[in-house]
Amino acid sequence: MLLSYELLTGFSTNSLSARVQEMLEHGWVRRDYPAIRLDHQLPWALHDDSQRSWNFHIHCWDMLDSQLKAYEQTKNPLYIQVSLMVVNSWIEYIDSNEPDNLSPMLWYDMAVGIRSYRLAYLIDVLENENLCSIEQIKKLWSVLDTHRSFLADDNNIIFHNNHGLYQVAGQIAMGRRFAGRSNEMAEAYQLGRDRLAYMLDQQFAPDGIHREHSPDYHRMVYETLKALVDSGLVEDAETIEHAKRIETALSWFV
Repeated sequence: MLLSYELLTGFSTNSLSARVQEMLEHGWVRRDYPAIRLDHQLPWALHDDSQRSWNFHIHCWDMLDSQLKAYEQTKNPLYIQVSLMVVNSWIEYIDSNEPDNLSPMLWYDMAVGIRSYRLAYLIDVLENENLCSIEQIKKLWSVLDTHRSFLADDNNIIFHNNHGLYQVAGQIAMGRRFAGRSNEMAEAYQLGRDRLAYMLDQQFAPDGIHREHSPDYHRMVYETLKALVDSGLVEDAETIEHAKRIETALSWFV
């Protein structure tokens, strides 16, 4: 059974099909940066540190978020075809450049976690709906396994802030989706859940206050955790109760 696409970034699903159509016609826009046409060459390279944040979101494949959710709602194969085109462009960028010439955002901690669950959903759809060749599926699985290996290494995980939460979110989502068919993915699923419990204990005091003592940072981390709960990635009672304490503590700051 095809699991739902995980909404972990908090974007609105109102008028989703119309917004996706607008993106396909006029390009994907992030804040005040130029629009990116998805049917043109994508700017994977980082040429200027002033565009570092923009390049990060490009390497997160943020332009796929609304398309993948819109596919779930409409089953329009165009959204998957465009998503696959973007992913293949990203793979081609890696294959056609020397490692030293690649963007530093390519394997940036949080970007890997976010890409992982998006790629996992795309593979799941392609396989279930027979929308591409076996060779293409094998290529995508190889890329997903590289993400799995990266996230399996504690040295790559940012345990002290919300970057790490997005990393384990991607690891949990990816692992849960394929745990029934892959021992490695089952291990990723369990490791992500264990890490999440550890991070919450490390980052929050027993009363639910974030240890950094910043109300806005507390809110930001809570919203990441809430997205995990709302998407069904977190189901154990202990973590959900922990999330409720964090939410209650957040209300004290208002």
